[in-house]
Amino acid sequence: MADKHDIQPTGTPLTEMQLTGAALTTAQVEAVARGGAVVTLADDGRARLERAHRLLGAALASGNAYYGINT
Repeated sequence: MADKHDIQPTGTPLTEMQLTGAALTTAQVEAVARGGAVVTLADDGRARLERAHRLLGAALASGNAYYGINT
């Protein structure tokens, strides 16, 4: 059985998908941008986001300059 974020067969609109941290396909991006698909954040996607947030916080707390973050 396919996951919600898998590409749907031709003619079946993708109406819902979960962000997990895996790469998105062009069809998935188009389903959200043009088709109004509902996007949710999967548990593993949330864990990856929280880890990235902690790393960013630690980088900023160091006082060092990071291009694209605090420069």
